[in-house]
Amino acid sequence: MNFKILNIVVLFFSLTLSGCGNQPDEYNEAIDHGTASIAAEEYDEAKAYFELALEEEPGDEQSQNILKQLAAYQEAVNYLENDELEKALSHAERIGEITKGSKALNEQSEALIKEIQENMEKRKVEQAEAKEKEEEKAQAEQNSKPVEKTNEPSEESAEAAETSYEVSDF
Repeated sequence: MNFKILNIVVLFFSLTLSGCGNQPDEYNEAIDHGTASIAAEEYDEAKAYFELALEEEPGDEQSQNILKQLAAYQEAVNYLENDELEKALSHAERIGEITKGSKALNEQSEALIKEIQENMEKRKVEQAEAKEKEEEKAQAEQNSKPVEKTNEPSEESAEAAETSYEVSDF
């Protein structure tokens, strides 16, 4: 992790120190490197490149949108890692709603959405199985309780004894 940060810092300073003589080249290089970083799934590095591109061209809508996509993607991944699937899905879906951004991030977010949905289905199955086991356990406990028998005759058997008929009564 520290190597990534060092890499970003070195890259930032090397691009900054290369001079301000040809801004469009620095902008294009930052975009190219940022796009390559997204493809390599190096999102912190990509973020640094697109921030640099915005420094060169502050009004660049595409860089702004890619930074929004990167933020949403990283939040979705964090929520997924923390098993907060609904929030992860919400953030992952937001990536596709951002227009004029990165097609690669859109594709990666589609794969992330699929993974999140699979995890949600797996969770539902596990919850259903756990509920079924709990119900089975409760049923088994109820069936294993001994039936209380008393030596005293019940009211019904006492009434039946009082109203017994003999054949001669008819």
